[in-house]
Amino acid sequence: MTLKDDEIERALRRYRPVGPSDALSAHIAAETRRARRGRLLAWLPAAAALAAMMLLHLLASRTYAEISGPAERAAREVRATELESLTAAFGGGDLGRAEAERVLAEVEESRAQVPLPDPSLSEGAPR
Repeated sequence: MTLKDDEIERALRRYRPVGPSDALSAHIAAETRRARRGRLLAWLPAAAALAAMMLLHLLASRTYAEISGPAERAAREVRATELESLTAAFGGGDLGRAEAERVLAEVEESRAQVPLPDPSLSEGAPR
């Protein structure tokens, strides 16, 4: 027995799955939209916190740059003055400058190794 294509199609059509009804399709689409909206609303507090954190970081970094810029310039000027004074004290010239740079490097290294005092331990500090 040989079956033709249209006979096979007719036989298979009886066993093909049928799609959901129009009412069920509409219900699924509505629930999908509602679920998407809920997922977006769930992320809203996290997104707001991230935006606030980024804004505060930007403001803090700008403030730090405004404060640290003049202090760094002043520190460079003080170091240059110290270097000139030490160079003159060591007799000037290239040898005096080299010795002054070596001494300043040692002083800076020793300053870096000394821990800074905790300001909260000083007298009169607010507690």
